[in-house]
Amino acid sequence: MAIRPALPSESPARPTTAARPRPPRHGLARWIGQLSISRKLAAMVLANCLIVVSLLVVVIVGLRTTDAVRSYVYGEGLWSKAQKSAIYHLNRYTLTADPEDFAKYEAA
Repeated sequence: MAIRPALPSESPARPTTAARPRPPRHGLARWIGQLSISRKLAAMVLANCLIVVSLLVVVIVGLRTTDAVRSYVYGEGLWSKAQKSAIYHLNRYTLTADPEDFAKYEAA
């Protein structure tokens, strides 16, 4: 017995698949499913607005933190320069005993 090729008009038999029953929805999924499309759209817009606002808050807090750290580092640099100047004038005062150097040391 020879196997003949299928004709184009003959479609191969497809197994029938019964629709799978959907699991019951509980809680939030059921509540969202019952909303109208306009309310779903409004909820999505509100959620996106909340995300944008929270990101803006994070950016503002980050910029203020960066500004505070920059100010601290600037103040630390000024303190370091003043300390260096004070030591320089104190060393000069010990070598020369010039009262002007001591006054500059106290001013620094």
